[in-house]
Amino acid sequence: MFKLRRKVYLFIYLTAFLTAVFWGFIMYKLNGIKNENSLLYGKINEAKQKINEAKNTEIAYEELKVKMDAINEIILNKNDFVKLIENLETFASASNAELKLKSANIPQGNEAPVLGFTAKGNFNAIFLFLKMIENSPHLFSFSRVVIQKNSVADDFKNDGGQKIENEKSYKWMMDADLKILSYKEN
Repeated sequence: MFKLRRKVYLFIYLTAFLTAVFWGFIMYKLNGIKNENSLLYGKINEAKQKINEAKNTEIAYEELKVKMDAINEIILNKNDFVKLIENLETFASASNAELKLKSANIPQGNEAPVLGFTAKGNFNAIFLFLKMIENSPHLFSFSRVVIQKNSVADDFKNDGGQKIENEKSYKWMMDADLKILSYKEN
């Protein structure tokens, strides 16, 4: 009987030992799966971060592209001179000044082109015309500006110096050379 009891105890101990080993093995495997899950969640979070960074980069790129397009609209090239002269004529018309283009120097290389012009009108018209040029989106510099008040006799002479009666008697004249700084040759 003692042998039977011993066999039962041995069986119970062996069963308990095998059960403990079995549960230890399962816990070991579950811990490995848990570690793999943590690693996968970490990789998923990294991927989400990279996706967010890519979206932010795309948004920043689009914003930069809009800003670059705005800058490129400001920068003039040889093909934009007609548009620039039309803008000056529009400014003159809006300010009630009379514009006469004298010269257009479009140099080769990196030099800034220069437009020479004369504007005539009353003081407010000349001042408003000048203000419109300054508020233009393009970058200009006046290399020469002469604003003078004409004498009464000058108001009634034509280009040949003959005296004429004219309804448009100008009291002020601006003679200027406008250097275009926002220019690229391409």
